[in-house]
Amino acid sequence: AGLNMAGTEEPVAVLAQPAAETPAARAGLLSGDRILAIDGEEVASWSDARWRLTDVMATGGNAQVEVRTSGGAVHRRELVLPSNTMDPAGGDPLVAAGIRLAQPRPAVRVVNDGGEGQAAGLRPGDLIVAVNGQPTPDTGALVKQIQESAGKTLALTLSRDGAPVSLNVTPRAELVNGQQIGRLGVQLGGDVPMVTVRYGVFESLWRGAVRTWDTAWFSLRMMGRMVTGDVSWRNVSGPVTIADYAGQTARIGIVAYIAYIALISISLGVLNLLPIPMLDGGHLLYYLVEIVRGSPPPARWIDIGQRAGIGLLAGLMGLALFNDFTRLFT
Repeated sequence: AGLNMAGTEEPVAVLAQPAAETPAARAGLLSGDRILAIDGEEVASWSDARWRLTDVMATGGNAQVEVRTSGGAVHRRELVLPSNTMDPAGGDPLVAAGIRLAQPRPAVRVVNDGGEGQAAGLRPGDLIVAVNGQPTPDTGALVKQIQESAGKTLALTLSRDGAPVSLNVTPRAELVNGQQIGRLGVQLGGDVPMVTVRYGVFESLWRGAVRTWDTAWFSLRMMGRMVTGDVSWRNVSGPVTIADYAGQTARIGIVAYIAYIALISISLGVLNLLPIPMLDGGHLLYYLVEIVRGSPPPARWIDIGQRAGIGLLAGLMGLALFNDFTRLFT
């Protein structure tokens, strides 16, 4: 609720071109589509869209996605998302479904003196629109193309102060770790469109409560699917992963860090309320038995339950630490 009231800067939910034969491609989603709503609920940002679609993918199902195309038209697409095992080793399940955030076109940030970029006429602020007649997908793909084009001439189409400019540039060949790669002597970058997400006091409180409930229910569903084998047990994380992610979010900023701490707090709360002896949920289970029986459970039951609870928690902690160190060293 506090984050909702303070406001957060988040990427706009604009999609990249989905890969062929993915659920997003079959739904008719295209590059530049901005997600406006999912299942009738307004989408404020990319993180909001990711949360809603991940929730659908947790068990598989259909999502009605309302989008505004790059041309301004509004369409509703039916996105059929398969159930996913959510295996961390398998990468981002939304990317596999063709749902990716659009990357900005690469722009020249810095031109190094004496480099091939300067010799060809590149200037800071130039927006690279196409290479060899092909539209540039994103900065990372362009960097890779330049590195693979040592000694080969590239025809660049630029947008300079709103006017089109064409020029040719040949990346200089450099030997790096025994491999020849191309260099232009420029620094590339791109700005992702951002939106400020902020709500009033009462709506922030309501949204905070709803998100807490949704996160708790999502955690319970994931636990249930782990028990049935539909979700990978690699998703169980321990203190090492928690500390690692806490450090990463802290480096991003205070907002990301607080959001992560909130997520961990909810997850631990759900775990603590499971009906397992040794946890608060186990005590509540004993109280329920006492209400039904009219007297406390026999001491023998409690003793067996405590032993079983300790064994279960020890096994869960061992699995979490094993997953932690597996991620850390692989």
